[in-house]
Amino acid sequence: MADFYNGNWLNTVNIGSKKFRCWNCGNLVASQHGYRTSAYMSHIYLCPHCNAPYIEDEGQRKYPCALPGRPIDKLPDEVQKVYEEARNCIAAGAYTAAVMILRKILMNLSVEEGAEEGETFAYYVDYLCDNGFVHRRQREQAKKIRRLGNDANHKIESRTKEDAIELLNLVQLILINNYEQADEATNQEPEVVV
Repeated sequence: MADFYNGNWLNTVNIGSKKFRCWNCGNLVASQHGYRTSAYMSHIYLCPHCNAPYIEDEGQRKYPCALPGRPIDKLPDEVQKVYEEARNCIAAGAYTAAVMILRKILMNLSVEEGAEEGETFAYYVDYLCDNGFVHRRQREQAKKIRRLGNDANHKIESRTKEDAIELLNLVQLILINNYEQADEATNQEPEVVV
């Protein structure tokens, strides 16, 4: 998260309240302070939590975009880096790159959990499925990541936002199940029945 508190925005005005998810701090906020063009076609709102700028132009496009998905606790460092990179790619509109990176997450996760390095991607997907890291009902979805990732790597056709979001949702679910929830379940005290 960038630190925008180190200075004050000068000469801000009341431009009417706007609700948005801040790209910098991730909070859902409402702000009425910022700047607007003389024709009122573009607005720069300031996040009341972290002071970051949020731009909305006349075509209702918003810059920068908030990161899709959510942060996940307790990920291994390499998996965490790649997961955040995928979220940033989607926010930037780099959907083919996001699909390729989401595919890489499954490879990193497999190796992190004991798979041999230097194997095929099909091997890594099968490893995760066969060793219980992917729920049996998600096996077809994991194979879809493999197919879309292969297409992104080996074909000219670009991937869509829908492809990237669908894969992000699946990868996020796998990571949450195997790191956040698994750790919470391990640390819970057993219930004593009297």
